[in-house]
Amino acid sequence: MPANYHGFLANSTACSINGAPYSERNFENFVVVDHHGGRPVTRLGKWGHECLRRLAVPALAASVLSFALLFPLAGASAFSGIIIDAKTGKPIVGALVALGGNSVRTDAAGAFAVDGNTKVMRIRAYGYLRTQRVIRVSRSKPLEIQLRSFVPRAIFASLSTFTDRGQRDKLFGLFKTTSINALVVDVKGEDGTLLWNGPSLTPQVGVAERRVGTKTIARILRRLHDAGIYVIARIVVFKDDVLVAHHPEMALRGNDGSLLQEKDGYSWTDPRIKSLRDYNAAIAVRAARLGFDEIQFDYIRFPVTRTPPRDCAADCSQMRRAAVRGFLAEARARLTKYNVFISADVFGYTSWDPGDTNVGQKLEDIAAEVDYICPMLYPSSFRNGIPASPMPLDKPGKIVELSLRHAQLRTGLAAVRFRPWLQAFADFNFDHREFGRLEIGLQTAAADRFGSDGWMLWHRHSTYVAADLPAHDQ
Repeated sequence: MPANYHGFLANSTACSINGAPYSERNFENFVVVDHHGGRPVTRLGKWGHECLRRLAVPALAASVLSFALLFPLAGASAFSGIIIDAKTGKPIVGALVALGGNSVRTDAAGAFAVDGNTKVMRIRAYGYLRTQRVIRVSRSKPLEIQLRSFVPRAIFASLSTFTDRGQRDKLFGLFKTTSINALVVDVKGEDGTLLWNGPSLTPQVGVAERRVGTKTIARILRRLHDAGIYVIARIVVFKDDVLVAHHPEMALRGNDGSLLQEKDGYSWTDPRIKSLRDYNAAIAVRAARLGFDEIQFDYIRFPVTRTPPRDCAADCSQMRRAAVRGFLAEARARLTKYNVFISADVFGYTSWDPGDTNVGQKLEDIAAEVDYICPMLYPSSFRNGIPASPMPLDKPGKIVELSLRHAQLRTGLAAVRFRPWLQAFADFNFDHREFGRLEIGLQTAAADRFGSDGWMLWHRHSTYVAADLPAHDQ
Protein backbone atom coordinates (compact mmCIF):
# COMPACT_ATOMS: atom_id res chain seq x y z
CA MET A 1 0.00 0.00 0.00
CA PRO A 2 1.32 3.51 -0.77
CA ALA A 3 3.11 5.11 2.17
CA ASN A 4 0.99 8.28 1.91
CA TYR A 5 -2.13 6.22 2.46
CA HIS A 6 -0.67 4.76 5.66
CA GLY A 7 -0.18 8.39 6.70
CA PHE A 8 -3.82 9.16 5.92
CA LEU A 9 -5.03 6.56 8.39
CA ALA A 10 -2.31 7.27 10.94
CA ASN A 11 -3.25 10.96 11.08
CA SER A 12 -6.93 10.18 11.65
CA THR A 13 -7.50 10.06 15.39
CA ALA A 14 -10.87 8.38 14.82
CA CYS A 15 -8.99 5.29 13.66
CA SER A 16 -8.10 4.23 17.20
CA ILE A 17 -10.13 1.03 17.58
CA ASN A 18 -10.49 -0.61 21.00
CA GLY A 19 -7.60 1.48 22.22
CA ALA A 20 -5.33 0.32 19.39
CA PRO A 21 -4.39 3.18 17.06
CA TYR A 22 -3.70 2.47 13.43
CA SER A 23 -0.11 1.65 12.54
CA GLU A 24 1.61 -0.22 9.76
CA ARG A 25 2.23 -3.04 12.26
CA ASN A 26 -1.44 -3.64 12.90
CA PHE A 27 -2.58 -2.81 9.39
CA GLU A 28 -3.93 -6.36 9.02
CA ASN A 29 -6.67 -5.44 11.53
CA PHE A 30 -7.94 -2.74 9.19
CA VAL A 31 -7.77 -4.63 5.91
CA VAL A 32 -8.06 -8.24 4.83
CA VAL A 33 -5.79 -9.79 2.21
CA ASP A 34 -7.27 -12.33 -0.20
CA HIS A 35 -5.39 -14.30 -2.82
CA HIS A 36 -6.93 -14.97 -6.20
CA GLY A 37 -4.82 -16.77 -8.75
CA GLY A 38 -1.67 -15.94 -6.77
CA ARG A 39 -2.36 -12.19 -6.81
CA PRO A 40 -2.98 -10.48 -3.46
CA VAL A 41 -6.18 -8.44 -3.30
CA THR A 42 -6.90 -6.20 -0.31
CA ARG A 43 -10.29 -5.22 0.99
CA LEU A 44 -11.58 -3.41 4.03
CA GLY A 45 -11.75 -5.45 7.20
CA LYS A 46 -14.00 -4.93 10.21
CA TRP A 47 -11.80 -2.20 11.74
CA GLY A 48 -11.40 -0.53 8.34
CA HIS A 49 -15.16 -0.17 7.94
CA GLU A 50 -15.45 1.13 11.50
CA CYS A 51 -12.72 3.66 10.76
CA LEU A 52 -14.59 4.90 7.67
CA ARG A 53 -17.85 5.14 9.62
CA ARG A 54 -16.23 7.28 12.32
CA LEU A 55 -14.48 9.51 9.84
CA ALA A 56 -17.73 10.02 7.91
CA VAL A 57 -15.71 10.95 4.89
CA PRO A 58 -17.53 12.20 1.82
CA ALA A 59 -18.22 9.78 -0.96
CA LEU A 60 -15.32 11.08 -3.03
CA ALA A 61 -12.81 10.48 -0.26
CA ALA A 62 -14.25 7.04 0.33
CA SER A 63 -13.81 6.29 -3.35
CA VAL A 64 -10.18 7.36 -3.21
CA LEU A 65 -9.69 5.14 -0.14
CA SER A 66 -11.21 2.12 -1.84
CA PHE A 67 -9.10 2.72 -4.95
CA ALA A 68 -5.93 2.80 -2.87
CA LEU A 69 -6.82 -0.55 -1.34
CA LEU A 70 -6.58 -2.15 -4.74
CA PHE A 71 -2.80 -1.77 -4.76
CA PRO A 72 -0.90 -4.95 -3.75
CA LEU A 73 0.28 -5.00 -0.17
CA ALA A 74 4.00 -5.64 0.27
CA GLY A 75 4.67 -8.77 2.31
CA ALA A 76 1.28 -10.33 1.57
CA SER A 77 1.97 -12.35 -1.53
CA ALA A 78 2.64 -15.69 -3.10
CA PHE A 79 6.16 -16.94 -2.47
CA SER A 80 7.90 -19.58 -4.50
CA GLY A 81 11.25 -21.24 -4.25
CA ILE A 82 13.23 -24.42 -3.88
CA ILE A 83 14.39 -26.39 -0.84
CA ILE A 84 17.81 -27.99 -1.22
CA ASP A 85 20.27 -30.06 0.80
CA ALA A 86 22.87 -27.70 2.28
CA LYS A 87 25.71 -30.13 1.60
CA THR A 88 24.87 -31.69 -1.76
CA GLY A 89 22.74 -28.95 -3.30
CA LYS A 90 20.20 -31.56 -4.36
CA PRO A 91 16.47 -30.74 -4.14
CA ILE A 92 14.54 -32.10 -1.17
CA VAL A 93 11.29 -33.80 -2.08
CA GLY A 94 8.35 -33.61 0.33
CA ALA A 95 9.69 -30.84 2.57
CA LEU A 96 6.93 -29.04 4.47
CA VAL A 97 6.80 -25.27 3.90
CA ALA A 98 4.39 -23.27 6.08
CA LEU A 99 3.49 -19.59 5.92
CA GLY A 100 0.84 -18.50 8.38
CA GLY A 101 -1.99 -21.00 8.23
CA ASN A 102 -1.04 -22.29 4.79
CA SER A 103 1.36 -25.15 4.13
CA VAL A 104 2.55 -27.10 1.11
CA ARG A 105 5.06 -29.85 0.37
CA THR A 106 7.82 -29.53 -2.17
CA ASP A 107 7.46 -31.40 -5.46
CA ALA A 108 9.86 -33.80 -7.17
CA ALA A 109 12.12 -30.87 -8.05
CA GLY A 110 12.11 -29.52 -4.48
CA ALA A 111 9.98 -26.57 -5.59
CA PHE A 112 7.11 -24.91 -3.72
CA ALA A 113 4.68 -22.01 -3.96
CA VAL A 114 2.78 -20.80 -0.90
CA ASP A 115 0.57 -17.80 -0.07
CA GLY A 116 0.62 -15.92 3.18
CA ASN A 117 0.83 -12.50 4.82
CA THR A 118 2.95 -13.42 7.84
CA LYS A 119 6.64 -12.67 8.06
CA VAL A 120 8.00 -16.06 9.09
CA MET A 121 8.23 -19.07 6.80
CA ARG A 122 8.79 -22.38 8.59
CA ILE A 123 10.39 -25.37 6.88
CA ARG A 124 11.16 -28.93 7.88
CA ALA A 125 11.80 -32.26 6.17
CA TYR A 126 12.39 -35.83 7.26
CA GLY A 127 16.04 -36.39 8.08
CA TYR A 128 16.86 -32.68 8.33
CA LEU A 129 16.93 -30.04 11.02
CA ARG A 130 13.98 -27.66 10.98
CA THR A 131 14.51 -24.02 10.09
CA GLN A 132 12.64 -20.78 9.48
CA ARG A 133 13.11 -17.77 7.22
CA VAL A 134 11.98 -14.22 7.91
CA ILE A 135 10.21 -12.83 4.84
CA ARG A 136 10.50 -9.05 4.86
CA VAL A 137 9.22 -7.95 1.46
CA SER A 138 7.41 -9.41 -1.50
CA ARG A 139 9.86 -11.03 -3.90
CA SER A 140 9.72 -11.79 -7.56
CA LYS A 141 12.88 -13.89 -7.37
CA PRO A 142 12.31 -17.46 -6.09
CA LEU A 143 13.71 -18.28 -2.67
CA GLU A 144 16.45 -20.85 -2.22
CA ILE A 145 16.38 -22.39 1.24
CA GLN A 146 18.93 -24.89 2.48
CA LEU A 147 18.27 -27.59 5.07
CA ARG A 148 21.02 -29.36 6.97
CA SER A 149 20.75 -33.13 7.18
CA PHE A 150 20.96 -34.60 10.66
CA VAL A 151 20.92 -38.17 11.99
CA PRO A 152 20.03 -38.28 15.72
CA ARG A 153 21.99 -40.63 17.97
CA ALA A 154 20.21 -40.21 21.26
CA ILE A 155 20.39 -41.16 24.90
CA PHE A 156 17.65 -40.69 27.51
CA ALA A 157 17.46 -38.27 30.46
CA SER A 158 14.95 -39.33 33.12
CA LEU A 159 13.17 -36.79 35.27
CA SER A 160 15.48 -37.43 38.23
CA THR A 161 18.56 -37.11 36.02
CA PHE A 162 17.49 -33.97 34.20
CA THR A 163 16.44 -32.16 37.38
CA ASP A 164 19.74 -32.90 39.16
CA ARG A 165 22.46 -30.57 37.91
CA GLY A 166 25.29 -32.94 38.73
CA GLN A 167 23.71 -35.90 36.96
CA ARG A 168 22.63 -33.72 34.08
CA ASP A 169 26.13 -32.36 33.49
CA LYS A 170 27.60 -35.87 33.70
CA LEU A 171 25.17 -37.02 31.02
CA PHE A 172 25.95 -34.00 28.87
CA GLY A 173 29.63 -34.92 29.05
CA LEU A 174 28.89 -37.89 26.76
CA PHE A 175 28.24 -35.47 23.89
CA LYS A 176 31.96 -34.62 23.86
CA THR A 177 33.40 -38.12 24.25
CA THR A 178 31.05 -40.20 22.06
CA SER A 179 29.03 -39.88 18.83
CA ILE A 180 25.86 -39.09 20.81
CA ASN A 181 24.28 -35.92 19.40
CA ALA A 182 20.69 -36.01 20.66
CA LEU A 183 18.85 -36.18 23.97
CA VAL A 184 15.40 -37.49 24.88
CA VAL A 185 14.16 -35.65 27.97
CA ASP A 186 11.38 -36.93 30.23
CA VAL A 187 8.84 -34.12 30.25
CA LYS A 188 6.07 -36.33 31.62
CA GLY A 189 7.19 -39.55 33.28
CA GLU A 190 5.72 -43.03 33.50
CA ASP A 191 3.70 -42.27 36.63
CA GLY A 192 2.45 -38.95 35.28
CA THR A 193 4.97 -36.72 37.05
CA LEU A 194 5.70 -33.52 35.16
CA LEU A 195 8.95 -31.66 34.67
CA TRP A 196 7.11 -28.38 35.35
CA ASN A 197 3.79 -27.18 36.71
CA GLY A 198 1.18 -28.57 34.37
CA PRO A 199 -1.95 -27.26 32.64
CA SER A 200 -4.98 -26.16 34.65
CA LEU A 201 -6.20 -29.73 35.09
CA THR A 202 -3.42 -30.33 37.64
CA PRO A 203 -1.76 -26.99 38.37
CA GLN A 204 0.28 -28.20 41.35
CA VAL A 205 0.00 -31.97 41.11
CA GLY A 206 2.65 -34.49 40.20
CA VAL A 207 5.52 -32.09 39.61
CA ALA A 208 9.06 -33.44 39.99
CA GLU A 209 10.42 -32.73 43.47
CA ARG A 210 13.50 -31.01 42.06
CA ARG A 211 11.61 -29.50 39.16
CA VAL A 212 13.34 -27.14 36.80
CA GLY A 213 11.64 -23.83 36.07
CA THR A 214 10.59 -23.18 32.51
CA LYS A 215 13.11 -20.33 32.17
CA THR A 216 15.88 -22.68 33.29
CA ILE A 217 14.65 -25.34 30.84
CA ALA A 218 14.72 -22.82 27.99
CA ARG A 219 18.25 -21.84 28.99
CA ILE A 220 19.38 -25.48 29.07
CA LEU A 221 17.83 -26.05 25.64
CA ARG A 222 19.73 -23.05 24.24
CA ARG A 223 22.94 -24.48 25.68
CA LEU A 224 22.26 -27.84 24.05
CA HIS A 225 21.33 -26.28 20.72
CA ASP A 226 24.48 -24.16 20.77
CA ALA A 227 26.42 -27.42 21.13
CA GLY A 228 24.58 -28.92 18.14
CA ILE A 229 22.40 -31.25 20.22
CA TYR A 230 18.92 -32.21 18.97
CA VAL A 231 16.45 -32.32 21.90
CA ILE A 232 13.32 -34.45 22.09
CA ALA A 233 10.52 -34.09 24.67
CA ARG A 234 9.18 -37.48 25.77
CA ILE A 235 5.59 -37.41 27.01
CA VAL A 236 4.03 -40.51 28.55
CA VAL A 237 0.42 -40.09 27.52
CA PHE A 238 -2.24 -42.50 28.78
CA LYS A 239 -0.39 -44.15 31.65
CA ASP A 240 -0.84 -41.63 34.46
CA ASP A 241 -1.04 -42.73 38.09
CA VAL A 242 -0.77 -39.15 39.37
CA LEU A 243 -3.69 -37.86 37.34
CA VAL A 244 -5.96 -40.79 38.24
CA ALA A 245 -5.22 -40.24 41.94
CA HIS A 246 -6.56 -36.69 41.71
CA HIS A 247 -9.16 -37.26 38.98
CA PRO A 248 -10.52 -40.81 39.43
CA GLU A 249 -13.26 -40.04 36.90
CA MET A 250 -10.58 -40.13 34.20
CA ALA A 251 -9.40 -43.65 35.02
CA LEU A 252 -9.62 -46.48 32.52
CA ARG A 253 -11.83 -49.12 34.09
CA GLY A 254 -13.38 -52.47 33.34
CA ASN A 255 -17.14 -53.09 33.26
CA ASP A 256 -17.00 -53.95 36.97
CA GLY A 257 -15.48 -50.57 37.78
CA SER A 258 -12.02 -51.93 38.57
CA LEU A 259 -8.92 -50.02 37.50
CA LEU A 260 -7.11 -51.47 34.50
CA GLN A 261 -3.43 -51.78 35.34
CA GLU A 262 -0.34 -53.63 34.20
CA LYS A 263 2.15 -55.47 36.43
CA ASP A 264 3.74 -52.26 37.73
CA GLY A 265 0.46 -51.27 39.41
CA TYR A 266 0.22 -47.84 37.79
CA SER A 267 -3.22 -46.63 36.76
CA TRP A 268 -4.18 -45.66 33.22
CA THR A 269 -6.43 -42.90 31.99
CA ASP A 270 -9.22 -43.46 29.49
CA PRO A 271 -8.02 -42.31 26.04
CA ARG A 272 -11.63 -41.65 25.01
CA ILE A 273 -11.98 -38.69 27.39
CA LYS A 274 -11.56 -35.40 25.52
CA SER A 275 -10.30 -33.34 28.46
CA LEU A 276 -7.63 -35.97 29.09
CA ARG A 277 -6.44 -35.75 25.49
CA ASP A 278 -6.45 -31.95 25.71
CA TYR A 279 -4.35 -32.12 28.89
CA ASN A 280 -1.60 -34.12 27.21
CA ALA A 281 -1.72 -32.01 24.06
CA ALA A 282 -1.30 -28.88 26.20
CA ILE A 283 1.85 -30.36 27.72
CA ALA A 284 3.17 -30.99 24.21
CA VAL A 285 2.43 -27.40 23.18
CA ARG A 286 4.31 -26.08 26.22
CA ALA A 287 7.31 -28.24 25.31
CA ALA A 288 7.22 -26.96 21.73
CA ARG A 289 7.07 -23.34 22.89
CA LEU A 290 10.06 -23.90 25.18
CA GLY A 291 12.17 -24.92 22.20
CA PHE A 292 12.20 -28.72 22.00
CA ASP A 293 12.90 -29.88 18.46
CA GLU A 294 10.57 -32.86 18.60
CA ILE A 295 7.62 -34.10 20.63
CA GLN A 296 7.69 -37.83 21.27
CA PHE A 297 4.54 -39.53 22.57
CA ASP A 298 5.08 -42.71 24.59
CA TYR A 299 2.52 -45.08 26.08
CA ILE A 300 0.24 -43.99 23.30
CA ARG A 301 -1.79 -47.14 23.79
CA PHE A 302 -4.14 -49.11 26.02
CA PRO A 303 -2.68 -51.28 28.80
CA VAL A 304 -1.94 -54.96 28.31
CA THR A 305 -4.67 -56.60 30.40
CA ARG A 306 -7.03 -59.54 30.17
CA THR A 307 -9.99 -57.36 31.12
CA PRO A 308 -11.42 -55.18 28.34
CA PRO A 309 -12.28 -51.52 28.99
CA ARG A 310 -15.86 -50.79 29.92
CA ASP A 311 -18.34 -49.92 27.21
CA CYS A 312 -16.40 -51.99 24.74
CA ALA A 313 -17.81 -54.58 22.34
CA ALA A 314 -16.41 -58.08 22.01
CA ASP A 315 -13.83 -56.79 19.54
CA CYS A 316 -12.32 -53.62 20.99
CA SER A 317 -9.74 -53.06 18.29
CA GLN A 318 -11.69 -50.40 16.38
CA MET A 319 -12.36 -48.43 19.55
CA ARG A 320 -8.72 -48.65 20.64
CA ARG A 321 -7.38 -47.66 17.22
CA ALA A 322 -9.77 -44.71 16.94
CA ALA A 323 -8.77 -43.40 20.37
CA VAL A 324 -5.03 -43.65 19.72
CA ARG A 325 -5.14 -42.16 16.25
CA GLY A 326 -7.64 -39.52 17.35
CA PHE A 327 -5.28 -38.21 20.01
CA LEU A 328 -2.33 -38.10 17.63
CA ALA A 329 -4.38 -36.21 15.04
CA GLU A 330 -5.57 -33.67 17.62
CA ALA A 331 -2.08 -33.16 19.00
CA ARG A 332 -0.63 -32.77 15.51
CA ALA A 333 -3.17 -30.06 14.70
CA ARG A 334 -2.28 -28.10 17.83
CA LEU A 335 1.47 -28.42 17.22
CA THR A 336 1.45 -27.45 13.55
CA LYS A 337 2.32 -23.79 14.00
CA TYR A 338 5.37 -24.59 16.15
CA ASN A 339 7.20 -26.41 13.35
CA VAL A 340 8.23 -29.30 15.61
CA PHE A 341 8.64 -32.90 14.54
CA ILE A 342 6.26 -35.45 16.07
CA SER A 343 7.11 -39.07 16.86
CA ALA A 344 5.41 -41.98 18.60
CA ASP A 345 6.84 -44.94 20.48
CA VAL A 346 5.31 -48.31 19.63
CA PHE A 347 5.80 -51.91 20.68
CA GLY A 348 8.47 -53.80 18.77
CA TYR A 349 5.96 -56.43 17.75
CA THR A 350 3.83 -53.85 15.93
CA SER A 351 6.26 -54.34 13.04
CA TRP A 352 5.03 -57.92 12.75
CA ASP A 353 1.45 -57.86 14.03
CA PRO A 354 -1.04 -56.86 11.28
CA GLY A 355 -3.61 -55.94 13.93
CA ASP A 356 -3.39 -53.41 16.76
CA THR A 357 -1.32 -55.68 19.08
CA ASN A 358 -4.39 -55.59 21.38
CA VAL A 359 -3.43 -52.13 22.62
CA GLY A 360 -4.56 -49.81 19.80
CA GLN A 361 -1.22 -49.54 18.02
CA LYS A 362 -1.65 -50.29 14.33
CA LEU A 363 1.40 -49.24 12.40
CA GLU A 364 -0.45 -47.79 9.43
CA ASP A 365 -2.70 -45.64 11.65
CA ILE A 366 0.19 -44.11 13.53
CA ALA A 367 2.28 -43.56 10.41
CA ALA A 368 -0.45 -41.28 9.04
CA GLU A 369 -0.22 -38.90 12.01
CA VAL A 370 3.47 -38.60 12.92
CA ASP A 371 6.78 -37.77 11.30
CA TYR A 372 8.76 -40.59 12.90
CA ILE A 373 7.73 -44.03 14.13
CA CYS A 374 9.86 -45.26 17.03
CA PRO A 375 9.53 -49.05 17.51
CA MET A 376 11.03 -50.34 20.76
CA LEU A 377 13.25 -53.03 19.30
CA TYR A 378 14.77 -54.36 22.50
CA PRO A 379 15.91 -57.95 21.82
CA SER A 380 14.90 -58.89 25.37
CA SER A 381 11.29 -57.93 24.71
CA PHE A 382 10.97 -60.38 21.79
CA ARG A 383 10.20 -63.30 24.07
CA ASN A 384 8.76 -65.38 21.23
CA GLY A 385 11.45 -64.39 18.75
CA ILE A 386 10.70 -63.45 15.15
CA PRO A 387 10.89 -65.35 11.87
CA ALA A 388 14.54 -66.18 11.06
CA SER A 389 15.62 -65.21 14.58
CA PRO A 390 14.03 -67.43 17.25
CA MET A 391 16.66 -66.56 19.88
CA PRO A 392 16.83 -62.73 19.97
CA LEU A 393 19.92 -62.38 22.16
CA ASP A 394 22.10 -64.40 19.80
CA LYS A 395 21.80 -61.81 17.04
CA PRO A 396 20.50 -58.54 18.47
CA GLY A 397 21.29 -56.70 15.25
CA LYS A 398 19.10 -59.07 13.27
CA ILE A 399 16.10 -58.32 15.47
CA VAL A 400 16.56 -54.62 14.72
CA GLU A 401 17.15 -54.86 10.98
CA LEU A 402 14.47 -57.45 10.18
CA SER A 403 11.85 -55.64 12.26
CA LEU A 404 12.57 -52.32 10.55
CA ARG A 405 12.48 -53.87 7.09
CA HIS A 406 9.20 -55.62 7.83
CA ALA A 407 7.68 -52.37 9.12
CA GLN A 408 8.83 -50.60 5.99
CA LEU A 409 7.39 -53.33 3.77
CA ARG A 410 4.01 -53.01 5.46
CA THR A 411 3.77 -49.22 5.42
CA GLY A 412 5.66 -48.34 2.25
CA LEU A 413 7.40 -45.55 4.16
CA ALA A 414 10.95 -44.40 3.50
CA ALA A 415 13.56 -45.73 5.91
CA VAL A 416 14.08 -42.21 7.26
CA ARG A 417 10.57 -42.27 8.75
CA PHE A 418 11.73 -44.78 11.39
CA ARG A 419 13.94 -44.22 14.42
CA PRO A 420 14.14 -47.23 16.76
CA TRP A 421 14.68 -47.45 20.48
CA LEU A 422 17.57 -49.85 21.14
CA GLN A 423 18.54 -51.80 24.24
CA ALA A 424 21.26 -50.39 26.52
CA PHE A 425 20.24 -52.30 29.66
CA ALA A 426 20.65 -55.84 31.00
CA ASP A 427 18.47 -58.63 29.63
CA PHE A 428 15.35 -59.42 31.69
CA ASN A 429 13.77 -62.31 29.77
CA PHE A 430 16.47 -64.85 28.96
CA ASP A 431 19.94 -65.19 30.51
CA HIS A 432 20.17 -61.71 32.11
CA ARG A 433 23.36 -60.82 30.27
CA GLU A 434 24.61 -57.26 30.25
CA PHE A 435 24.28 -55.22 27.10
CA GLY A 436 27.63 -53.54 26.59
CA ARG A 437 29.69 -52.24 23.71
CA LEU A 438 29.29 -55.35 21.52
CA GLU A 439 25.52 -55.72 21.89
CA ILE A 440 24.86 -52.01 21.56
CA GLY A 441 27.15 -51.77 18.55
CA LEU A 442 25.40 -54.61 16.72
CA GLN A 443 22.06 -52.86 17.15
CA THR A 444 23.21 -49.39 16.11
CA ALA A 445 25.02 -50.80 13.08
CA ALA A 446 21.84 -52.60 11.99
CA ALA A 447 19.81 -49.40 12.23
CA ASP A 448 22.49 -47.51 10.29
CA ARG A 449 22.50 -50.13 7.52
CA PHE A 450 18.74 -49.86 7.24
CA GLY A 451 18.98 -46.09 6.88
CA SER A 452 16.70 -45.06 9.74
CA ASP A 453 16.64 -41.53 11.08
CA GLY A 454 19.22 -42.50 13.65
CA TRP A 455 18.45 -44.39 16.84
CA MET A 456 17.88 -43.93 20.58
CA LEU A 457 19.46 -45.94 23.41
CA TRP A 458 17.14 -46.73 26.29
CA HIS A 459 18.21 -47.06 29.90
CA ARG A 460 15.47 -46.36 32.42
CA HIS A 461 17.85 -44.74 34.92
CA SER A 462 19.92 -42.90 32.29
CA THR A 463 23.03 -44.84 33.27
CA TYR A 464 25.38 -44.90 30.29
CA VAL A 465 29.05 -45.81 30.06
CA ALA A 466 31.05 -43.87 27.48
CA ALA A 467 33.09 -46.94 26.51
CA ASP A 468 29.87 -48.79 25.55
CA LEU A 469 28.65 -46.08 23.18
CA PRO A 470 29.66 -45.62 19.55
CA ALA A 471 32.67 -43.38 19.16
CA HIS A 472 32.84 -40.25 17.02
CA ASP A 473 34.26 -42.12 14.03
CA GLN A 474 31.56 -44.81 14.00
